Amino acid sequence: MIHPDKALEIILQEKGSLKKERVETISSLGRIIAEDIYSNIDYPAFNKSAMDGFAYNSSDNSTVFKVVETIPAGYVPQKNIGQGECYRIMTGAMVPDSADKVVRFEYTEEKNEFIRIIKQEKGTNICYKGENIKKGDKVFQSGTKIRPQEIATLSTLGLAEISAYKQPVIGLITTGSEIIDPGNEVVPGKIYNSNGPQLYSQIVSVPAVCRYYGIVEDEESVITRFFEKSFEECDIVIISGGVSKGDYDFVPQVLKKLSVDLKFEQIAVKPGKPLVFGQKEQTFVFGLPGNPVSTFISFEIFVKPLIFKMMGYDFKPNIYRGELSQTIKRKNADRVEYKPVHFDGKYVKHVEYHGSGHISALINSNALIRFEQGISELKKGETADVRQI
Repeated sequence: MIHPDKALEIILQEKGSLKKERVETISSLGRIIAEDIYSNIDYPAFNKSAMDGFAYNSSDNSTVFKVVETIPAGYVPQKNIGQGECYRIMTGAMVPDSADKVVRFEYTEEKNEFIRIIKQEKGTNICYKGENIKKGDKVFQSGTKIRPQEIATLSTLGLAEISAYKQPVIGLITTGSEIIDPGNEVVPGKIYNSNGPQLYSQIVSVPAVCRYYGIVEDEESVITRFFEKSFEECDIVIISGGVSKGDYDFVPQVLKKLSVDLKFEQIAVKPGKPLVFGQKEQTFVFGLPGNPVSTFISFEIFVKPLIFKMMGYDFKPNIYRGELSQTIKRKNADRVEYKPVHFDGKYVKHVEYHGSGHISALINSNALIRFEQGISELKKGETADVRQI
């Protein structure tokens, strides 16, 4: 067995090809920008009013101003103002060069197209051309993950599409002669397939493309056939189940027969000890344990970082530090162990957890706490790091 940190190091030192494609900005959520992006415009593109009010020249000491033009947003002003004149202007509208200040409506009195300023503004109430982004500024660096705020800024720059790294195609296979899909009537000896839907959702939430091959029986020839097909069609292949030491756990031996270069077959981690990782030509393969919590945590810790790397993104999990509200213990300390917990922003709280088959424990948790080898107890009042899930 190898240490989980070493396993992750081995996974991430593998080199996958980075491919680019053009994608629509509006559909780019979660994608990774593939090229540095520079602005072709100033933003704002012109001096614009931050208030509904009246625009005037602050050097004009007149006590009364005549309104000579109304400027709504999207309208180009046609007139210049002189002594004792002003504009009626709306929020977001262009401020003419002949004005340098906007006073809000509430600070004025208006009668018969004339206004009187009854309270002075502290600032100009003008958003100046290029004050946020100047033409030529580097706005985004290659490797940036796109969130809604990135989409808004890209759209503000007038970019209808961008260059992004292609999403890797992840093949997903679920093994187990005892497994049936939800929606079917369960019969004695059978259980519903949770690993398939769970891993599918984890993959697409990265986001990557999932090619789901469904449930495969615990037969060596059948598993071999699905591996051969998925190796031709996918960048990464994930199979859940069949990786341990049971009579029907064929995955490691099938991979060896298919000339997959296995980097490791066991990790000193709980849950997830019998985790297999290898490579065949340009395709990576993960054999994940069949227990659902093992599958979930193995994906988060070991698979997700490689998917992100193949999209040009250096994935870093969100780590928070909190105080343990109660002591958390474990029986064996021979491996690194991840346990589900709930973090409320200050306190780390234990959740009821019966082991790697207790998938419903994860609905009450939002983080994982890590026990290092040799540590069997984390005491109430101590502080500890937790990893968001």
